[in-house]
Amino acid sequence: MSQADFLIPALEKAIQKILNQVEIAAVTPKLVTCQYHNDANLIGAMVDFKQTYPDLI
Repeated sequence: MSQADFLIPALEKAIQKILNQVEIAAVTPKLVTCQYHNDANLIGAMVDFKQTYPDLI
């Protein structure tokens, strides 16, 4: 997840609002920031590129 401080509390509030309105199993995910923070998408893109084009690297 993003390194933005506001994101996790906002998502938790939105999830709780949904759980209060919808009769489903009360499973609430634990949201935490990724260890790679804002670079996670770049690392994922590089892994995908290396797997797709192994001869170029």
